[in-house]
Amino acid sequence: CTQYFTGTSGTVQTYNFGQLLGGMYYNNCIRTERGYCGVQWKQSTGTTPDAFQMTASPVVNAEVDTCPHGFIYIPNLSPDGIQPLAVPDSNFEFISTVCGGAFGIDGKAVPLALVTRDQPFVVGVYTTPAATQATTATSTGASLDYTQVAC
Repeated sequence: CTQYFTGTSGTVQTYNFGQLLGGMYYNNCIRTERGYCGVQWKQSTGTTPDAFQMTASPVVNAEVDTCPHGFIYIPNLSPDGIQPLAVPDSNFEFISTVCGGAFGIDGKAVPLALVTRDQPFVVGVYTTPAATQATTATSTGASLDYTQVAC
C-alpha cells in the first residue's frame, strides 16, 4: 500500500487532487477496524474542484474498457456489498472499476454510495503515462469519503 488509512471514516484523494496525474499505478489501503466488515465509498461532498473526474469524457460513469486514461479500482462494489447489481443497471453483478465523471454505476451521471466487503480494503488509482494522456488537463482525479460498515 502506498498510503494506509485508519479509523472508521475518512477521505482518500488521488495524488495532486485537482489535477489528475498521468502514470499513476498505486493502491491505498484502509485498516479493517474491529467489528467492521465492509466499507461504503462515495465521492466527497462540498469539494472544489469536482470530487470525481477521472477522465474528460464521458461525463457519466463507465466501465474501465471505455475509460482508457484512468480509473479507480475498488473490488466488488454494489449498493450493500452483498447483493449483486440489478441487471438493467449494470452488465455485471458487482463492479470493481469506476471512471468518468461520477462515482457510481455504469452509464449513470448521478453519484452513488457503493459498498465493498472484500478485505483487505483497497482503493487503486491507475492512469496512463502523462506522455500519452491528453485528458489530464481537464480531469481533477478523485476525492472519496469512506465509512466502515459494521458486520
